[in-house]
Amino acid sequence: MPIETLVGRIALAGGQPQRQPRNVLVEERSSRRERGRGRDRLYALVEVAGPATGRDDLTGRLLQTLREGYYTGRGSVTAGLQQALHRANRLLFEANRDALPGERWTAGLTCAVLRDDSLFIAQAGPAAACFHGEAGVLRIPDGGLGPGESLPLGERHDPEIYFSHYSIHPGDTLLLLESEAADYIPDRAWSGVLAGDTVEEALDRLLAAAQGSDLSALAVRFGRRAAPARAGSQSGAEAIPPARAGS
Repeated sequence: MPIETLVGRIALAGGQPQRQPRNVLVEERSSRRERGRGRDRLYALVEVAGPATGRDDLTGRLLQTLREGYYTGRGSVTAGLQQALHRANRLLFEANRDALPGERWTAGLTCAVLRDDSLFIAQAGPAAACFHGEAGVLRIPDGGLGPGESLPLGERHDPEIYFSHYSIHPGDTLLLLESEAADYIPDRAWSGVLAGDTVEEALDRLLAAAQGSDLSALAVRFGRRAAPARAGSQSGAEAIPPARAGS
């Protein structure tokens, strides 16, 4: 049966919560009959550093570039993610070409693609994610040189991209958030943050754990649509409704 999703997103800016962060992308195609990338679900969070003027516009352009770069390309999921992040890096690199050193843009990105029951994650520059699955809570990246220590996008022609892959089971949760906010939260707190019954509860616990720090986050809870019960039988399974496209 197809994996269904419940999606929630939130931002905290200046102590005020916002339910529609501008640096988050959710692309869930309505048709599951398409082949290849047309049936894939894409999630992304970008954190842009640089001048405040024009930052929101650049953030929107980066997300649009990621969307177009993934869905218009060919090849495997990993190849599509690589192409999308290379396009985003090229956008930043060209924007910085004639800029003074103090006016240049850099960015960190986390992109995730759900295809069937497989989750693919690509990260570059400052980036953070958590995955709550059967093995517990995993920080992504987990140990070694990763996006938190690599050069941000926009500083050179070829970005460093780090890939992860997970098999999805009902009840698993993915959380994308900004790397600086993730550093404020101790490792022991992540299990409690992601253990909420709904994505809204998980995001509210994230805000509490961040202790007022500005952040943006996207949470995706995975489940399976319940099979129709046969005549004369009863089922205790509860269907998990899909998130609306772009929600």
